[in-house]
Amino acid sequence: MLSSKKILVADDDRGASVLLTARLRALGYDVGPVAATLEEACDRAVRELPSAVMLSLSLVDGIGGGFGAVRGQFAMPVVFIAPLVTAG
Repeated sequence: MLSSKKILVADDDRGASVLLTARLRALGYDVGPVAATLEEACDRAVRELPSAVMLSLSLVDGIGGGFGAVRGQFAMPVVFIAPLVTAG
């Protein structure tokens, strides 16, 4: 069974993940330590069974065989986070 309010955040951008984690906790979600790699996110998703995953696109390098398989097995929603790129 999936946890009802647990969110797994996977992002290699420390600053962005700190802000996102703080915001999610302020909204009442249970957010553990941030996964910094796709492999870590997959391992933790299998172990922790979060209700959703917020996954940075910067970690996705062929999601079909990686996180896609985990998501399909447990039917958890995945929200993709796009990094902000500024000119200059």
